[in-house]
Amino acid sequence: MGEIFATTSGKGGVGKSATAVGLGLAFAGLNKKTLLVDMDEGLRCLDLLLGVDSKAVLDLGDAVKTEEINDIAYECSQKNLFLIPAPDTFGEIAPEALTAFAKKAEELYDVVIFDFPAGLQFELYSALPKKTLFLGIATPDPVSVRDIAAVGEKLASLGLNSRLIINRFSFKIHKKKFYQSIDGIIDASSIRLLGIVPEAEDVNTLSINHKLKRNSNASKAFLRIAERLQYKNIPLKNLKKI
Repeated sequence: MGEIFATTSGKGGVGKSATAVGLGLAFAGLNKKTLLVDMDEGLRCLDLLLGVDSKAVLDLGDAVKTEEINDIAYECSQKNLFLIPAPDTFGEIAPEALTAFAKKAEELYDVVIFDFPAGLQFELYSALPKKTLFLGIATPDPVSVRDIAAVGEKLASLGLNSRLIINRFSFKIHKKKFYQSIDGIIDASSIRLLGIVPEAEDVNTLSINHKLKRNSNASKAFLRIAERLQYKNIPLKNLKKI
């Protein structure tokens, strides 16, 4: 049975979907058959980030109605990486249909990553298997950290497990002392830290290039996070070198 993760955030603009793609690329690079599922009905973007938008005819609305998920999942340029886009219109995915879909997906893939829209609309979150680990994405500024704290509180109230990924980290900005340390961000969010991803040009241009530079700092950061999610003991890097 495959592992299931889900990305979430408070407000938009924190790079949540790009983080989902980065993790998908990292897992695929670890030779894990990986499925990304875009959950942002009506506002999908993963097909653009991965460059499959021109051939994306079928979507999650079709996938929840069939046993043949592999026939709907679009193969990406990265080996082992597949995508099911979100429907064009809102409200097509019922909780019970998503539950059945997730069960089939975890039988077919080593890793399944659901990329949920930003905000506090959580009605579909509990439809995923209990083992799902929710990855809260935040940038290291007070507004984003307060937002992800609200997300973490809501997840906890639903009995859902979560970890924090700090995205778009810049040591130069970090020195301005929004927080005295990374521990300050963790304390303010009340979510256990999983990893830190640097501000990076190749992440910001995913919709143009549809890939990350193999040895970029961002690629290495996503790989470290993916390895931690594979139960490897990977220490956090010195903040100056992230």
